[in-house]
Amino acid sequence: MREPFTLATCALARYTESMIDDRGRPTVLLDYSGVDDDPAVEDIFVYVRPETNNVEIESRLLRVIKHCPAYRNGLDLVYMANLPGEYIIDRHIVERHYAHKLFFAVHGAASFTPEMREEFERRTRSPFRSDCVLGGYQALKILCMTPEELFGTWVDDDSMIAVAGQTLKRIENYWVIGSDIPALLHRNTRNTDIAVMLFRSRVGYPYFVELVERMYEDIIDDGLVDRRIPRSRLFHYSRSPFEQILDGTGYLVRSDGSPAKIDDLTFARYLDRHGVPVRCIRGILRHPMFLWRSPDGERYEHDIYGETEHCSYPDALSRLEEAVGQRLLVPWSPMASGSAA
Repeated sequence: MREPFTLATCALARYTESMIDDRGRPTVLLDYSGVDDDPAVEDIFVYVRPETNNVEIESRLLRVIKHCPAYRNGLDLVYMANLPGEYIIDRHIVERHYAHKLFFAVHGAASFTPEMREEFERRTRSPFRSDCVLGGYQALKILCMTPEELFGTWVDDDSMIAVAGQTLKRIENYWVIGSDIPALLHRNTRNTDIAVMLFRSRVGYPYFVELVERMYEDIIDDGLVDRRIPRSRLFHYSRSPFEQILDGTGYLVRSDGSPAKIDDLTFARYLDRHGVPVRCIRGILRHPMFLWRSPDGERYEHDIYGETEHCSYPDALSRLEEAVGQRLLVPWSPMASGSAA
């Protein structure tokens, strides 16, 4: 039997000219191998952004993995597929993936909780004013920009802040939250497809992050894209165990084209075995903003993805158990704080 990586590479070559299934269904190049019960495992998704999705870039990503010392000795490719734009749009995969960021991009200042307002004032050293904080979609109208212009507006480091895991960019006299979301959603059309890979790692997140940097450097050094383009605009990887579940619910499909279920995912199975059932996992994905306490006792908000970035499965579960509350994603008002214990 030939080893899976060779099978996947041959499959890539076969689909060089036509990457999309005639029926608009995903093309599974390497069937998912199923969950792994080893708590030392991390199942990390990598997918190429629609605007850079081509065989050359995919092959560079795979080459880095194949040539690393850990390949097949702690790091394996366990799934590979091509998802047509029609499939992605019909199932609203991108909107569901960015749902919590889309919420802030749509509602702008009204999405800020009291804790977020306080954090904004600490970071900007100025009062929170609703007329100066715009969601990405409101900014398109007020600043008279296209989605790409808003996304591509470069600002100095002191004009960027992070509040509760959300990035705000100061443009003119406004702070814009979710400035990338209109462009990210706009780029996904029925004519764009996404190549998805799933790597099973037993070598720890730090090692995989090094590989991600090497993937980016290879693409840049080979002259495939402009070196001014940041890595996040070329390809995505699961930055945390909870993001692994989020990625899997959208981009993991069976050989017949049907979507995988949450309990088909390794970290979801781990959570379920440790007292977090699937219904609770769905609630976490739907409302990923949580409240924690800092070492000095101050409460702060962050999304579960950022709070568990690069965590092992046991550490990610531990961070979830340390949360003191969950924030429901509803527009904030003084009469309804949207907080749930």
